[in-house]
This record gives sequence, C-alpha cells and structure tokens, in this order.
Amino acid sequence: MFLRNWCYDVDIFHVEKIGVPVISVGNMTAGGTGKTPMIEYLIRFYLAQKKNVAVVSRGYKRTTSGMHIVSDGKKCRLTANEAGDEPYQIAKKFPTVTVIVDEKRSHGAQVATTEFGAQVILLDDAFQHRSIGRTLDIVMIDGSNYSHRTRMLPAGLRREPMSGLRRAHALVVLNNVSKTELPQFIRTNTSAPVFTMELECKRFKYYHEERSVDVNDLHKRSCIAFAGIGNPDSFKRTIQDLGLTLSRVIGFGDHHRYNASDFKRIHEEMNAAQAEIILTTEKDAMRLTAVAIPDSFPISSLVYMEVEPKIISNELQFKQLLMDTLRNAA
Repeated sequence: MFLRNWCYDVDIFHVEKIGVPVISVGNMTAGGTGKTPMIEYLIRFYLAQKKNVAVVSRGYKRTTSGMHIVSDGKKCRLTANEAGDEPYQIAKKFPTVTVIVDEKRSHGAQVATTEFGAQVILLDDAFQHRSIGRTLDIVMIDGSNYSHRTRMLPAGLRREPMSGLRRAHALVVLNNVSKTELPQFIRTNTSAPVFTMELECKRFKYYHEERSVDVNDLHKRSCIAFAGIGNPDSFKRTIQDLGLTLSRVIGFGDHHRYNASDFKRIHEEMNAAQAEIILTTEKDAMRLTAVAIPDSFPISSLVYMEVEPKIISNELQFKQLLMDTLRNAA
C-alpha cells in the first residue's frame, strides 16, 4: 500500500480527471464509520444547491460485475443483491439521483457525466481508490474506537498506513463519545479540519407496509434487535439513547445476506425474550427486500430505523467547504 500510494504521488500511476467536482467519502479501516449517512448528507446538500448529483460505488458484495446503472434518476433498475445494499438504499431513498456501480469508478463517473449530465460526483468508500481525481477527500473516523495498533489487512482492519491521512481534506468523527481531541497519532499525520457527526433517529417504519411507527408506542413494548452492519454497537447505542427496552441484540457480519436459518434464529430469540417488536437498521431492511422471508416469520413485528447525520461541530465551516468544491473540478 505504501508503494502503491508513492506511485500515485509521483505520477507513475495515472489519475483520471472527470471535469466536474468529485467528492470522495472513505475511511482508513474496513467496517462502519458512517460513510453511507455522510453520502446521504452530501446528496441533500447538493440537491439543495440545484445540482444534478450522481453517486458512484463499487457495489460491495453485489452479485453482478462490471458497470451497472442502479438508478437513472427516474427509477431503480436493480435489486439490493444486484446493486449492493448501500447503492440500492441510496437509489430508493433519492429517486432523482443517478446511482452507478462500477469497480472502475472513473468509468462509472464518466458515464454519469456524459450520459446523465451529472454536475457533482459522490464517490462511496473511495479514499484508497486513487485512479480517479477528486476535489474533496472526506475521511470518516469512528470516534468510539480510536486505535493506532490496528494492523494492516488481512491481519487487521486498517487499509493503509496512517500517513495516508495526509491526502485528506476533512476528517469527520462519528460517535465521538469521549468528546476529546483527536489522538496524537492521527493529528501528526494530517492538518485537515475536523468535524464531529452524530446519527439521529429520524423515524421508525414497519417493514411490511412502510408505515411510520410512533416512538412513544415503542417505549411501551419490549424489543429485540438484529443488525448486519460494520458497527452494530452504534445501532445499539442509538436505540438505548431513545430509552427503548431492548432485551438483546443479534449481530451478523457486515453486509450479511440473510437466509432461512437466520430468520429462524431471530424468531426464536424473539420468543425467548417475549418481545413484541424486532428492530433492525435501514440498511438491513434494504437487504431483506432481495431475499425470501419465510411465511412463519412475524413480519408484521419487524420495524427498521431511519437515521440522518447531523454535523454537531463547525457545520457552517463544513458547508462552506462543500460550497467551495463547486468552484473546482477534478
């Protein structure tokens, strides 16, 4: 990774320019650090500026390969399995946004601009994907789990040496439970401005009928939860902060594809806890749309939580940074 980065730094490896502002959201470690909520924050911001926005992702763990149009800004064309859960979620949530999956992001971005007239390109999980030029590099950091001892993949979760942070234009810290400054081992590798983000529960919805659920109603009922995301503790913490009675949380691997035995386990855990409600994340709910849920599973008790990110420190400065990108093209 060090040698690869050096080859890009000295122009041995080619970086393709797209010609419109390109904003990358990524991180230094594998797993959940709030990348998808940040992409959604950026979508809302640039849509409010009347810009034609496109999201380009590799579509992690999708069943397809090559370039595919998940959404043309009019309708969603693929399932969650075909697109990957995150691109599918974005396509369903923002129907006017072009969403493309392509392992070669520069190709996907060119298609977005030439065929769909994109004026702003958002790259999901692309900090290490350096073959495409970018105007702004946003690096997400899990503030509840700082660690300079994390080993490089595959021994650990770190994707590249900490010196890679020198490429970052902004650090966004999620779940900064300690409310302290960044550790020195991070600070010595970057002078980028630091912003703090929290995820707020926007609403709960019944999975089977897309009807909102009153949080006060959930307070009166016992719940269990399951999640197959990079940081299930964050989901658990959000539920507990709302004061809900949570008997247990069932954890699955990130981007887990659910099967009959998983639904049986969840149902058994629900019965054992004598719970009335099964809670899950929006991302998990999107993934469930592509699988066959057994008839015996209590689907009417399944509720998922929608969250929205909130910048809680220096938001005006962050928005100015986003505005400044509109005057530059990558």
